[in-house]
Amino acid sequence: MTQTRWLAVLAIGGGVVVILLAVFAQPLGLSALPTFGWKKALVSLAGGIAIAAGLVLLRAPMDDDEEREQAASPAARGSGDAAR
Repeated sequence: MTQTRWLAVLAIGGGVVVILLAVFAQPLGLSALPTFGWKKALVSLAGGIAIAAGLVLLRAPMDDDEEREQAASPAARGSGDAAR
């Protein structure tokens, strides 16, 4: 997996965690108020933006180097029985 893909997965995972923390803040003891106020809404929005950014990164076109790496056969990359 390329660096861009790892960053996308990290952004999506982080966004999900942030949203879950905002939604379950009161049961987890992170919030004194049981209501869903502006602070929790703002944190949820930030998590949603992180998820959206991760999805955009996942759909981003690959660089030329990444395309060549994926298109190369296993023997050309130096792996498999043919390289031995």
